Parts: sequence; structure tokens; C-alpha cells
Amino acid sequence: MKQYIMMILILTLVIIMCRPEGEVLLLDESNHSQTFYMTKGDEVVISLESNPTTGYKWEIVAIDTQVIVEKQRSDYVSQSKRLGASGTQRFYLIASDAGNSELALEYRRSWEREVQPIKRYSVKIHVR
Repeated sequence: MKQYIMMILILTLVIIMCRPEGEVLLLDESNHSQTFYMTKGDEVVISLESNPTTGYKWEIVAIDTQVIVEKQRSDYVSQSKRLGASGTQRFYLIASDAGNSELALEYRRSWEREVQPIKRYSVKIHVR
């Protein structure tokens, strides 16, 4: 009987340790203005077309950091090795707590604060 209980405990521990950490939601320009439902621990990767050689870059302008937090800094992947080629800027976020958040980004030059951004992107995230 003791062996049976020990085996159940070990099996339970293995199942708990091997469970997946969370889903990964991949978003791009086609998801603009949409609403998404997530579970705490799920990740979001947003990929948006960008060309930093022009001075423009995407930046987060609205986020509820009680609900969604940046997992790591955004990065940029060029589509070509050619100088001045466009590429993709990616944002890595994680659902940290239950709640609702609008996630809004603007594509602009950092030194032109009085100028309207040339692109906007937003989604609504509901975390359970």
C-alpha cells in the first residue's frame, strides 16, 4: 500500500512539473483592433513591420502593467542584409494577472513628439 501511495505522489509530481507553461499568441498587423482572451502565464508576441534606418520605431503607448508585462525588450529582425532594408520589430509580453488591458503602439520618430505617429496598432486583451 505504501508503494502504491508513493507511486501516485511521484506520478503527480511528474505531471505538475511537465505541464506546459502557457500558450503563445502570435499577432501582427492583421490583428489590429481585435480582442483576445488569455490565461495568466500565456505569452504574446507582436510582430510589426518596421524600418529603424528611417528613424521610425514602434513603441508601446498604452498598457495596463498589472495585467500584461514585457517579458523582454523588443527586438528587430531585418528582412535583408542590405543597408536600409525594412524588417520586423517584435514585442514579447506575458499575461501576469487577471484583468483587461488595451495594448496600443505607435510608429513614430522619438524626437518628433508634436507630430502625429504615421501608424497605430492596438488590441484588447482579457486575461482570466
